[in-house]
Amino acid sequence: MIEEFITPPPNGLIVITGATGWVGRTAIYELQRLLTPKDFVERVRLFASKAAVISFPAYEFQGPFDLLVQPLEGLPALAKSHEISTVFHTAFLTRDRLSDVGREQYVKTNRWITSQLVEALEFARSARAVIISTGAAEAFDEPSSFDEEGTNDIYGLLKHEEEVRLSGLVPSLVLRIYALSGRFIRKAERFALGDFLVSALRKERICINSTTTVLRSYGNAGDITALAWKWLFEFSGDLKFKKPIAAVTMKTDLLNLAQEVTKIFGLPPVKFSIDFEAIPNSYIADSSLFLQLLDDYGLIPKTLEQQLLETAAGLSNSAEQIILK
Repeated sequence: MIEEFITPPPNGLIVITGATGWVGRTAIYELQRLLTPKDFVERVRLFASKAAVISFPAYEFQGPFDLLVQPLEGLPALAKSHEISTVFHTAFLTRDRLSDVGREQYVKTNRWITSQLVEALEFARSARAVIISTGAAEAFDEPSSFDEEGTNDIYGLLKHEEEVRLSGLVPSLVLRIYALSGRFIRKAERFALGDFLVSALRKERICINSTTTVLRSYGNAGDITALAWKWLFEFSGDLKFKKPIAAVTMKTDLLNLAQEVTKIFGLPPVKFSIDFEAIPNSYIADSSLFLQLLDDYGLIPKTLEQQLLETAAGLSNSAEQIILK
């Protein structure tokens, strides 16, 4: 109903970068639930690595609709010619693309992406931004950690570099993702959660290959993007949290995750061979600040079961997917 829509900042365009990715698509989905169709069409601009058309199913809008995605290289020109009030930035080549393009091209492409945002924000100093980053950037919070040639995690280094450059230009909320759930998951088999759910939807037994305990901190893409829009539209000018925030709501291990999926979908017992005495493979973070922010904006984080069901729904229901044309 129209009274449920919110009022965005009075002037300026609303920009989403990385619009065809997992978090970017979720950001579109959450935003179109908040804005009137008129506000959305007139004010939202989408960017990605190349031009595309995203086809959405019907939600608050009347019937399915198509959205134009512009090449990111056009963002600085837009910022020069139009006022931009809000930027949701998630465009970046993630770690899994490193082997596809090679280290040199990977560094070049990601720094080019950052440069497009820097140039645009130079023209949009009154804007505010949410910068989607990664938990891998935490390793570079100490200046002595900056060693581009020697690091084995160029992804984390480049994201940290971007965090610093962009947040120095406009008021920004930096959200670092560790492990993720959500309906617009891409290349599901590349992620433990996605792989488990693919098996579950096929009614197949889940197998864990790791012989050590794997600990992960999960956040939900819907929770993350809903918070981002709340912060962007209601930001008062007071940067309550000046440092990056881990966008996580819970910690779990892959065995527990697999067992939860097994219980929900009625699968045979999980197959595993874990040495519980071995040192865990751990990629976790403190969730307290993110949970506090969610509470500040009246948002309730999804439970693990809700995250699993939502992610599975996106994999199994074509009506939940956004189709690139």
